[in-house]
Amino acid sequence: MPLYEGNLTHWQQTLGDHPNVLSAQLTLADTYKEAGAHQKAIASYRVALGRIEPTLGPENPLVAKVRARIKAAEYASSLPDR
Repeated sequence: MPLYEGNLTHWQQTLGDHPNVLSAQLTLADTYKEAGAHQKAIASYRVALGRIEPTLGPENPLVAKVRARIKAAEYASSLPDR
């Protein structure tokens, strides 16, 4: 995760709003989710959603995918630890 975080920070500073930055944001969020860091995943997905939804619109398939990932992470965070 530290490599993804550093990569995202570097790309944000270098590229600003660029498709690669969005890709890095989603990869980091997916990594957080897989690692069980659901709150970090949700926050990262929401940042990505805030960047793409105004540009692509609420009906875009990518927006729907990110919303679904948020819901999945929220559900996973509500489950008791095993």
